[in-house]
Amino acid sequence: MAVITNDELRSVTGINRQSTLEKYLHREGIRYFCGKNGAWTTEALLNASKGLVVIPQADHHEPIL
Repeated sequence: MAVITNDELRSVTGINRQSTLEKYLHREGIRYFCGKNGAWTTEALLNASKGLVVIPQADHHEPIL
């Protein structure tokens, strides 16, 4: 799993403000996480946001009563 760091995201997008970067990621549908060094994501999540792969959703089953 290739991690894309906050610095790499800033370099690729040209966005320097952290809040603006996070808004951009959200608007583009890119799943990301916030760590002590800022936002980060993975190559798989970036590809999934562009429809290149499908990330399976967790199965949530209702209990049978």
